[in-house]
Formats: sequence, structure tokens, C-alpha cells
Amino acid sequence: MSYSFRIQFVLSKQKGIVSEDTRFQIVPSRFVLPCILRSTKNDEKINDASEFILESSKYKTIEDAMNAGETVKDALALTLASLKIGADLGFKPSGGVITKEGIKYFEAQTKKRVLQGGLGLKVYETEPTPIFMQPSVELKVSSPISKLVEVFNYAIEHPRILTEKDKVALQLFNTSFFEDAVEARFLTLVMAIEVMLEFQPRPEIVRMHVNNLINVTENNESIEKAQKDSLLGSLKWLLYDSINQAGRRLANDKLNGRSYNNMSPTKFFTHCYDLRCKLVHGTIPYPNPSDIGNAVSQLEIFVSDLLSEDLIEIESKKNA
Repeated sequence: MSYSFRIQFVLSKQKGIVSEDTRFQIVPSRFVLPCILRSTKNDEKINDASEFILESSKYKTIEDAMNAGETVKDALALTLASLKIGADLGFKPSGGVITKEGIKYFEAQTKKRVLQGGLGLKVYETEPTPIFMQPSVELKVSSPISKLVEVFNYAIEHPRILTEKDKVALQLFNTSFFEDAVEARFLTLVMAIEVMLEFQPRPEIVRMHVNNLINVTENNESIEKAQKDSLLGSLKWLLYDSINQAGRRLANDKLNGRSYNNMSPTKFFTHCYDLRCKLVHGTIPYPNPSDIGNAVSQLEIFVSDLLSEDLIEIESKKNA
């Protein structure tokens, strides 16, 4: 009995790998047996592919195959990053699963051994040769054209001049829908909110205290210039309220009375900003992907409401 591993990954649409071959053998090192790189589609040239399989076999134990697979996956991720090639190697679970009953059904239909496929690393017994299947679920949420016409007509009749902040926030909001990774979508939506923020001065007594710290820092000649400039830059930011404070104020001013994930707008913004800080600043443990997924579905609505609070009033006026 021998074991194999396979790593399925997809490249970003803007990147590719140049090779006229349909299969390319890579011999990484003495720690890993030869690997074959190929497209997920039979006989497709590597040149033309965007989704790939990197596979290796003839490992004596499942532990050997797992260790080799993890080594290859990490090395592949670093290699692609060094070449400026964006890729999804399935580091985070996709959530799609074929049930045991589904596996049995496909095996009965194909008369072959069937295993769960999808992005990431899979380790398995080499024989009998399996086929890999993965669920494919696409959700599409549509609005009736009557609703589009109603809102569009209102927007035409009540024109609003978009500021540069509005335009950038709208661009980020729209960009989020084209992000495949839930973390990227989440962070893009949070950035859209940050663009909309207006920072107000802190209370005078706080500003006096911060200005004292600025003066002390400026007059301290024992601190080298680069460190001093960095400290002064940070201290000057403290003259104005924080992102969390500004975000809570924006949420309260525009969305007071609404609810997101059973939270008030201010609490929901703080919840999302806390998740954002944990993701960006590497807090261990990282937020669970399901927590990010739960937040992002409501964050999409939250950002939409912030961008178009004048338009969402249409429905409430109709119901009044």
C-alpha cells in the first residue's frame, strides 16, 4: 500500500505560468518525491490554465505523505508570492462538503472510487485510483426591475453630488463583490467605511494633554530624529478621535434605529473593527473564518446603507 498527496490551487486572473506542456515534473529535494504539475482539466496546456493540481505519490505511510504535502504546500505558497503571483491554495476551509451519501451516489454512477476534491491539500491511499469531486454552489441574489426603476427615479429626482470620499468608498464597496476570499472581502468593506469617516477634535482638556506630550517630545534631544518624528506623528493623531470613535459616530448619525446581526449600528461597527484589527495585526488566535463570514454578509448591508441612507428611506416613506 502506498499514499499520495495532491494540492489543488487557483491563480488570480491576472497571472499565469508559462509552459507549453500539459504535465510538468518537479523534483523539489530529497525530502519530497517527484511532483507533477498539471491543469485540473485533462490535456489543457499549463499556459492556458488557471486552476492546477500539484501531486506526488509512492509514499510508504500516510504520515510521510502528509508531511511531504505540507512541505510542498508551504513552499509553493512562498514561491508564488516571491514571483508576484496571487493564488488560493486553500489555507482556509471552503465550507463545501460532499456527504457520505453523495460520495456513495457518485461511486455508483461512475463505478470508481470517489474522494472529496476542492482547493488545498488532500492525502489519500494511491490505489485504487480515485476521482475527485467537489460541490459547486453559486448563489445569485436578484432585485426586480420595478424596484430598480423606483430607486433610480428617486435618485434622479433627488440628485446628490458625490464627494471624492463617496466615489472611493463606492469603488471599494463594488470591488468587494469580486473578492473570492472572505477575509479580503471583509477588509475591503471595512476600508470603504474608513474612507467615509470624518475625524473630529478631541475635547479641549485632552488636546491640551496631548500638546504637552508633543512639546516634551519635541524638546527631548536625547531621542534620535527618526524616532522623534515617528512619535510626533502618532501623537498628532491623538488630537483627533480614533477610527473606532469616528466609525461609531458615523453609524449612529446615519443608521440609528437599524439593526445588524441583532446589534445596534454602533455595536456592529465596533464588532467588525475589532475583527479587522485582529486580522490585520496578527492577533493569535486569528478570527475564525465562520466569524468573518457571518460578519461580512451583514457588513455588506451596513456599508450599502451608509452609502445610500437617503435612498433606503424610500421604503420607510412608503410604509409610513
